[in-house]
Amino acid sequence: MKELKCLVIFLLLYSVCGAQNYDESKVPAYTLPDVLKTSANVKMSSASNWEKSRRPEVLQLFEDNVYGQMPKKFDSVKFHVVNDDKSAMKGRAHLKQVDFGV
Repeated sequence: MKELKCLVIFLLLYSVCGAQNYDESKVPAYTLPDVLKTSANVKMSSASNWEKSRRPEVLQLFEDNVYGQMPKKFDSVKFHVVNDDKSAMKGRAHLKQVDFGV
């Protein structure tokens, strides 16, 4: 009986902590950063300047806040082709599915 109570408490806590927000009215106000200004508030004047200065900052923001960091070194990398269909979509595409293991 004690285990059942613990399980119920765990499930209740998990449902509260893991709840997703699907209601836009509950999202707090926020301002997206200007993609044409660096973190030092320097305005970008050309595409090449943006690629040298701002693009790395934006990629770093995605790495830190969305996707996570990619490991720099691997013990081993293995892969094999799972499916290779050169006539996918009635011959309009080449479908290749590859399974990677790190």
